[in-house]
Amino acid sequence: MQLIRKMNILFLVVYTFSFNVLFCSIGIADITKLSPEVRNKLQPVSCFQQINHVANLPASVVKLFANNKGGLADPGQEWQVTDVVFKELPSRRLIWAVACGHFYVIHYELGGRGHSYHIILGTTKDNGGAEILWHGVGESFRNFEAFLDAIKNTKADQLDDRLDYSM
Repeated sequence: MQLIRKMNILFLVVYTFSFNVLFCSIGIADITKLSPEVRNKLQPVSCFQQINHVANLPASVVKLFANNKGGLADPGQEWQVTDVVFKELPSRRLIWAVACGHFYVIHYELGGRGHSYHIILGTTKDNGGAEILWHGVGESFRNFEAFLDAIKNTKADQLDDRLDYSM
């Protein structure tokens, strides 16, 4: 039984890695839905402050991308990488987040059948809620500046926003 689990995990890792390499290397990704208004909110870079823990994000922002049980792991914490469940862990993990006023950029990874990396641009509302302004899927970005470099790239093969991905 343990051999089967290990084989399943190995298959998922190889499958996910192969998909991500193919997806990004052949250049089929594209940024098509990032409006100029939302893109302009990404400047000035000096306005953005790093957020290193989920607890430091407003609850309304966390609800935009946490799983249905509200679970979201901090960077470096244990989380559910695959769909093989050994114990109850969050299926999403924060990589980094930045904020400028009411505007947030959140980068997280989603585990399960296919491991993926997501970016959400969102804002809090005066009524206490929050909304997603843009969502993309692609590579892992080490920091906010690397993300900005990716969206400035005219090929934009590191991010894709054309499909409504499961968040």
